[in-house]
Amino acid sequence: MSVSGDETGAGNRGAVQFRVWGCRGSLPVPDPAMRRYGGDTSCYQITGPGEAGLVIDCGSGLRGLGEAMLCKPRARTDILLSHSHFDHLIGLGFFMPLITGQSEVTLWCGQEPDLVREALGRLYGPPLWPIRIPDKYRLPLRHLEPASEIGGACVRTFPLNHPGGCTGFRIEMAGRVICSVTDHEHGVPEIDAQVIAMARDADLMIYDAAYSNAEYPFRKGWGHSTWEVALKVAEAAAVKQTLLVHHSPHSTDELLDAAATALADAPVRWQFARDGMELEL
Repeated sequence: MSVSGDETGAGNRGAVQFRVWGCRGSLPVPDPAMRRYGGDTSCYQITGPGEAGLVIDCGSGLRGLGEAMLCKPRARTDILLSHSHFDHLIGLGFFMPLITGQSEVTLWCGQEPDLVREALGRLYGPPLWPIRIPDKYRLPLRHLEPASEIGGACVRTFPLNHPGGCTGFRIEMAGRVICSVTDHEHGVPEIDAQVIAMARDADLMIYDAAYSNAEYPFRKGWGHSTWEVALKVAEAAAVKQTLLVHHSPHSTDELLDAAATALADAPVRWQFARDGMELEL
């Protein structure tokens, strides 16, 4: 059963807030045909009581988050980086709290920090970029342990099936559980089983659902999953609500609306993520 956007407003503040700053995959798409679901790439913000808070990934949506943080500065920003593909890093060069030094930013890496540093050096440095990151700014890169206490949360990591590797996160904060499964391609039984185990009873799961089952055979091996598989995972893990994320650059608002209608009878609470969406957990 899909849920309407009206159920995700920020009227009554819950213990933990989840904000979508970017949920597109692979490539930002400033396209009018994709305006409602949004065109920014992966960036999610989790805010808990007091100073608790985390960010997941540095896609182009990080720019908007940074602009918002200029009005409500935080002394510290902890970012969980799932992997170092460019669509998950391209917002970092526009993240104003890093550029101005207004927030102490730390990048927590599922991959080895040296690999992430190399990726950053290639993306953010000549001939592709005028300013070297992280050399220009104070940006510690820290390796994530299987279980870590970060940003007022317990963060547990698990591997996902994606070219070059990717890390999933089970985040426990203020009695709520959020499971992040992006980017991931189903089909490796031991990894799929661990995804279900880590998502078990989560209050919220975000799951890479770039394609439909009909589209998937033409994109097998690209490292992404489908709407239908995502809902089966949500059911198997007894997740309370699920956001389908990493929308394909080809998925228009009209296409996602039609898919939501076709999948409306699914026996789980779910919806396609939209940029700007905020959930109370």
